[in-house]
Amino acid sequence: MKEYIIFYDEIIKYLEKNYNKIENDGSTRINTLKSLLKKYIRTIKTIKILDINNYYKEGDILVRTLVEMVINIGYLELDANENYERYNLFADYELYDYIELNCSITNQDINDVKNIDIIKNNHNLYLKKYGKKSNWSGLNIKDQAIKVDKELKNINKIMSFEKMYNIIYKYICFNSHNSGVVSKYYEYLNLDASELEFNLYNINNIVIITAILTRYCLNDIFKESTDVFEKFDSYLGKMLNNK
Repeated sequence: MKEYIIFYDEIIKYLEKNYNKIENDGSTRINTLKSLLKKYIRTIKTIKILDINNYYKEGDILVRTLVEMVINIGYLELDANENYERYNLFADYELYDYIELNCSITNQDINDVKNIDIIKNNHNLYLKKYGKKSNWSGLNIKDQAIKVDKELKNINKIMSFEKMYNIIYKYICFNSHNSGVVSKYYEYLNLDASELEFNLYNINNIVIITAILTRYCLNDIFKESTDVFEKFDSYLGKMLNNK
């Protein structure tokens, strides 16, 4: 067993502890937050399986979804009352368009779709309140990240939401597509990653990326002591000293 695999378990333990501490008050915020965190935990468990079996590239693709979830959670929490409602309205906004298209292809009567009245009402409500948008917040992932950093005063941190987007998310997006620019992008990242004071991609273990994501971003949201990451910090320090 690879020695660093233990850190997946540390991260999962940390997240499950926080997940279980969230009181289920039936609110839109809590229901959505718990749903996102459950998906986050399950994704890390899946990444661990891929990593153990040396499927690093496939694991990278799932790390990209973790970045998206962390940034979305961070942005949702900036104005919880407004944002969680908007997030859920947008789900029905997109779903109605999909149902409408699907019914036109299959010749199904849209009125026979379960809960279609609720979905249509939420679709129209989102459209009325926010207009036609391509994503729930009206901002792309990068702009969400910048706004979260500004609110959380993360600008000078070793790892901020924006850095997570620029250094990890963009790399994985390129690397997960069959593109001729991938090899050149590696070369670019070797230079760009200097802002983190180390080259992330000399570290082959995707657990490092996953841990950094949770350590520096989700912890801001939970606003808890980071003692649980002492072992990880020590291990990461050793990894960076060997760069």
